[in-house]
Amino acid sequence: MQKLLFTGLICLLFECGFSQGWMVLPNLNDPKLKIIDAPSFSIQIKENKNVLLLWESTDSSLQYFTVERSSNNLNFETIGVIKNEIGLGKFSWMDEQPITGKSYYRIKCNNAAGFTARTISQPAFINGALEFKFYPNPVDNILIVRTEQPLEISILDLTGKLKLNFPQVSGLQPLNVSSLEKGIYWMRVYNKTANTINLERLAKN
Repeated sequence: MQKLLFTGLICLLFECGFSQGWMVLPNLNDPKLKIIDAPSFSIQIKENKNVLLLWESTDSSLQYFTVERSSNNLNFETIGVIKNEIGLGKFSWMDEQPITGKSYYRIKCNNAAGFTARTISQPAFINGALEFKFYPNPVDNILIVRTEQPLEISILDLTGKLKLNFPQVSGLQPLNVSSLEKGIYWMRVYNKTANTINLERLAKN
């Protein structure tokens, strides 16, 4: 009996290209849908505007692959279908209209017998254009900041010494800079979503 169970497990592992190291994981929500851990499934960001998906399969019985994407790793939508015309080997698909910010991708494979499996999702991140404005410049006492993404703003003197720090800036927000002496400063703008830093020149009257 144990030998039969072991043989059945080995057959299952190879049913959807698992000889590449893909591993079946339990899916308690839908036992009919197999979840696979596919080391060959990877994601590359191209010029911060395209997402390239790469994967391999050695199962020639697969009819097609479905590319799915989600913004929250919960609700996925189908964005591409690739027919398995080569039978086995390496596959790729390019998302030329990705979601700005963080998103998740996974691959679903299907064969003629109705077997369906999907990979564990992989994250991707596309930096959006930073919609950030500040005025007036030169400033007297109140600096107005307008941003669509959460920021941390630090005011530094020209030697790099921290003078003021505003850890939570979002929307339209006034910043009190009256304690600054007259002169030229650097405004360090940290975009928490994109994990990027910009430096802006700020003059104080």
